[in-house]
Amino acid sequence: MKKMNLWIAILILIPAHSMEQDSSTGAVAQLVNGIETLDSNVYQKKIAEDLYLVMERTAVTKEGLQRWKSLAKTTLLNIEEHYGEEALYEDDSAEYSFYRAVYETFDIYKPILNWNYKKSGGADEVLQVWIAQALDTNYTHLKYESDGYGENHENNWYKHVEMTMFVVFYPADPFQMHIGISRNIFYKGVKHSHLSLQLHSFAAQVTCLSNPRKIYMVTRPLYNMWSILVENLPKNSYQEQDHPNGWIQEIPNDNAPSQWLIKDLKGETILVIDDSNRIDYKWLLREDWDLDLFTVNLERLTDIGMP
Repeated sequence: MKKMNLWIAILILIPAHSMEQDSSTGAVAQLVNGIETLDSNVYQKKIAEDLYLVMERTAVTKEGLQRWKSLAKTTLLNIEEHYGEEALYEDDSAEYSFYRAVYETFDIYKPILNWNYKKSGGADEVLQVWIAQALDTNYTHLKYESDGYGENHENNWYKHVEMTMFVVFYPADPFQMHIGISRNIFYKGVKHSHLSLQLHSFAAQVTCLSNPRKIYMVTRPLYNMWSILVENLPKNSYQEQDHPNGWIQEIPNDNAPSQWLIKDLKGETILVIDDSNRIDYKWLLREDWDLDLFTVNLERLTDIGMP
């Protein structure tokens, strides 16, 4: 009897909020700052009954990777069929401008989903590609209903995805890149305001939880996203590419490609990108991006746009 009473006392002392049981799988998910670690490759945060933010590594399963490739392909084909690829650039109406932006964004999803960069020079480090997504339902329930991402259930998944964004990084580097943020044209549910900020902030929160060595988020925003970031980020929490002596600084070379210096918040150089490792960062420095880098203090980003 004494042993039984002791176990009852121990159970009473365990904080009820420290774990959450998922009814569909029976798995226990740890909760930290409202973020569930569903497994080492999936994180989720409930914002409202109809809004869940999820960050998922794309290449963990063949089925999961194919699901995102299929969404990109289906989006491009749908826009081409309804608007015409050439017509998208001949009409400046709000409708065409929206679909043109979606088309250009999902056009880069195809190559990003195929990225398989690996650090040279003996470092056994693979570039990780994640998708941050806004869903109108619980990820675990949706995955369970979709029967392991089977092809017949892809459309069911698409209709629950409101917005997506890539999060790309080498685990040991001090920064991660956010790229390709877009609404999903197949989503028919309630549209949430300030969602792009919430998705950026959530991705930063997951990183600070899972990889606290990261210092910066870098992105190459189009004008609309640039405006949102500048209007909502605190002063001194971000820098643009032309910032003098910036956190991420380009050192031009007249006779060779530029050198890039990545510094910590104290101004000390912690990573140099030059001829010795430039091939490892082609994904970051691609000339065809044609947009300047925008760097944000990752910790400051965690509080932006969240309710």
